Amino acid sequence: MVEKRTPGVTMLAALALSFALALSTGALGQWSDDAASNFVLADRTGEQVQPKIVATCDGGAYVSWFDNATGGYDVYLQRLDGHGFEAWPHNGVLIADRSFSSTQDYDLTVDSAGYAVIVYRDDRLGGVQVGANRVAPDGTLVWGAGGVVLTNTAQFIGNIYVAATTTGDAIVGWSQNNDIALQKLNPAGVPQWPAGGLLLPGALWPLRAQ
Repeated sequence: MVEKRTPGVTMLAALALSFALALSTGALGQWSDDAASNFVLADRTGEQVQPKIVATCDGGAYVSWFDNATGGYDVYLQRLDGHGFEAWPHNGVLIADRSFSSTQDYDLTVDSAGYAVIVYRDDRLGGVQVGANRVAPDGTLVWGAGGVVLTNTAQFIGNIYVAATTTGDAIVGWSQNNDIALQKLNPAGVPQWPAGGLLLPGALWPLRAQ
């Protein structure tokens, strides 16, 4: 049986389909499908290196990197919405204005409230310490412009990592000379364990393999 179509209804359906396609095209936002023309998050003078990206529950992401535009590899962060649009000003939000002439690793995660938690080597107070900050979805530095400094030591600091817990806390780990240290921060940035963190002597680590 041949279905009888009303011209007006057919035209309306075509218009609706065109409108839906237009919306789906717009929803692609800034994401590019051209490998030769990627979406640029940071393009200041100097170099931007060691980017990290973590997904958010709304389909977006936080992206961090080191920026050497003003001398010293500073820590920057940007949030992208689910369509790939920058939620904050272009070139991101400054997390830590540092003086390092070279880079080491750092870490980035998302906590249970959807805030970014970023940890890094911090030389703003003299020496090299463990720094951390929590950043709200609107770009606010929850733990202040100076962040939270977890150590006060002259020992070597490196290999800093962070993991978020389901209760909203953050566990930060790092190497300190030949040892490993851990500290727990609540959502307000207050350390929950002894000052300087829990130190796990490096001499004990070979025992784990026995």
